[in-house]
Amino acid sequence: MEKDISKYRKIALDFASKDKYDGCRFEKEWNGYYAFYVYTKRNKGACTGFPAFVLVDDDLNARYSDFDETLKLM
Repeated sequence: MEKDISKYRKIALDFASKDKYDGCRFEKEWNGYYAFYVYTKRNKGACTGFPAFVLVDDDLNARYSDFDETLKLM
């Protein structure tokens, strides 16, 4: 049975929406976190730069991944 990650997804999206992200996709469980790729739906065109990931722990604390974590998540 798959684990319900909807509460983690909501925390990630609420956290990222403060920085104008309006979408997120679950990537994987990683190092004790649920990793979500966050993006903006309204921006069309070329994607440049590194992706943004929000990490949510079991206590529902959210933060952005740092540079090294981002490289490992890619």
